[in-house]
Amino acid sequence: TTTMAVNCAAEIHRVSRRATVIVDAKPGPGDVAIFLGLRPRYSIIELIDQNGWSDRKLTGRYVTEHQSGLHVLAASDGFGRPNSRDIE
Repeated sequence: TTTMAVNCAAEIHRVSRRATVIVDAKPGPGDVAIFLGLRPRYSIIELIDQNGWSDRKLTGRYVTEHQSGLHVLAASDGFGRPNSRDIE
């Protein structure tokens, strides 16, 4: 569940004191950003479309930071992506 995933990520961040990213790869509108009360500018779809994963500095642009210190790569606002064609 979303609650468990977010709590687990928060605990990892608390214990490790390192940057922790939670990725919401749910097809369609995700739950992590909503659960944390975030309004991300970008989603995992924009990251995939821009090949941002290949440049670490660029990847940071797509992540939204929560006051707890967690970093969130949000799911898409729409349905149907990511899908199997995005693996390519």
